[in-house]
Amino acid sequence: MSVSAKGLLILLLLTMLSTVVATPLCTASVFVEEPSLRSICDFIASLYTDLAPGYGCVRESPVVEKDVCYTSTNLLAEYVLRSLCGNKVLADRVKAFLKAYPTDFYDYYQVIFSKQFTLPFTVVEHEVAAVVGNTTIKHVKRVDRVVQDYDQYANLLALKALYHIVHGQGGDAVAELTKLSALFDGYGFRDKAYNTSGKYETYKLALAIIVCKCLWLPEAEEYTTALYSIKPFTTLHTVGYRGRGNLNLEAACLAAIALYAPTPCNMSLKLSANLAVLVLHTEIAVALAALVVLKLLRGSAKPNLKAKWGVLVVTSLTYMDMSVAKQFK
Repeated sequence: MSVSAKGLLILLLLTMLSTVVATPLCTASVFVEEPSLRSICDFIASLYTDLAPGYGCVRESPVVEKDVCYTSTNLLAEYVLRSLCGNKVLADRVKAFLKAYPTDFYDYYQVIFSKQFTLPFTVVEHEVAAVVGNTTIKHVKRVDRVVQDYDQYANLLALKALYHIVHGQGGDAVAELTKLSALFDGYGFRDKAYNTSGKYETYKLALAIIVCKCLWLPEAEEYTTALYSIKPFTTLHTVGYRGRGNLNLEAACLAAIALYAPTPCNMSLKLSANLAVLVLHTEIAVALAALVVLKLLRGSAKPNLKAKWGVLVVTSLTYMDMSVAKQFK
């Protein structure tokens, strides 16, 4: 082999070696095509990074915040990895990370895991807890500024409804969900954030599903249909369910909980809250039955409608019995 040929071969080998070294062993997906549990689990696992012997964290995003780990969303990730994905190895490492960087607030959705918060809502900010290598670890912190217009944000309406459920205030929960429903246009929630960006936020659909499932409300089905329709599955989407940008950890975890947690409310609701749901459904049924009976007694129901009123009475009382059965099944 000539000297020039040897030189060319060496140059080629060096080029190939540099390419291999520069290529990461595992790259995180920017989004998933659809929110199947397997796709979400793989996505979360792809964002994991070791920080020290025995623990590591899940980065927030493969693009926008690829070197940032929030303790708030790692709380979500630890649950999803362990309880839904069955990935105990990574879940244990994330749990050790949360223990190494403790905080008293994991954003308002901590209520899903029986971690309470107080009302009114206040503004949240991000605080750097540490920097390990290239990874920045951040806590979510509440500040003293009250969010006066919380009812213009779909996520806060859903979270306030969940707060009321946990505290046995079923009627107040339904009131918040009624406001939430008014913001839904079939694709997502046109709240104040949407009016600014022109894009729907996917995680808000997930929160709405979680809360509506707690109360067995039919809206859960239409919100679920919208969530499944987003293609590709990303953090933001536009009219027509067109995914925009990348997927982040928050949206992925909340979607997994909304769609695949067998009983999302049981993660947070204690007996008092279960009874609140029972009372809420019972109150609705009793109120309807009382109204029908009153009309029958007064004779205000038209003759050809009396049979229908009677059916409504039976249906109302049957629904009340079903509510009782569901709670004590």
